[in-house]
Amino acid sequence: MSETTRSNVFPVSAAWLKTLLHTTGLILCVAAAIYFFAWNWHTLPDALKFSLTAGDFLACLTLSLVAEYRNRPLQTSCFLFAACMFIGMFWAVFGQIFQSGATEREFCLVWAASMTPFLLLRPGPILWNLWVILVVVAALPDASPGYSSDFCRELLPSTLLCATLCGISLLPRRFLRASGRKNSWLLLPLTLLLIQGGASFLSAYFQLHTRRAYLSGSSGRARPAFHRPHTHHAQALRPGTV
Repeated sequence: MSETTRSNVFPVSAAWLKTLLHTTGLILCVAAAIYFFAWNWHTLPDALKFSLTAGDFLACLTLSLVAEYRNRPLQTSCFLFAACMFIGMFWAVFGQIFQSGATEREFCLVWAASMTPFLLLRPGPILWNLWVILVVVAALPDASPGYSSDFCRELLPSTLLCATLCGISLLPRRFLRASGRKNSWLLLPLTLLLIQGGASFLSAYFQLHTRRAYLSGSSGRARPAFHRPHTHHAQALRPGTV
């Protein structure tokens, strides 16, 4: 292998390995914090719960500022993603302690609103995809055990929201998409749009099929009622009947 080939291959491999290690370490740290809360939830005092979530958020935010100062955009985005995850943990702790009674839609809406400034200050595909998931979940209809006849109408706001998010993903770089490829911004909202569009189509199809079956069954049951009097009178007018 020549020196030119080595200089072109090994730095790229080392950069990918370093990125993989940083991302894996960050995911493991966030998962450890989540499992720590899940295992020791009932034994921790309320003040310690708030202190841990707020401390982790501030630590990740500080690390993101340090990475931004050293001109490391990937590490900055990863630390900001971890900070936004701790924002969600903070609101979960808040709801559990004060028994706010908020639904999952309200929780996702507050979470998305809290992380919006970070997305605007440091736009990237990692924060964008998390924000898209939260706002789409907040726009989804309430889950009910029974079938709703207005399912298509209830799913319309979230479908229009996904279409709007796809349009935002296609905007030029100077608006919001400052970093990352267009596919990394467009893939998730487009997938959600296709899923919700397919669900709306299937719901409308089954609703139309059920309505047709009901109407055909109603007409089939009503048909003998119009023919019975005619049959009765025909038997009465038959000769030899008493």
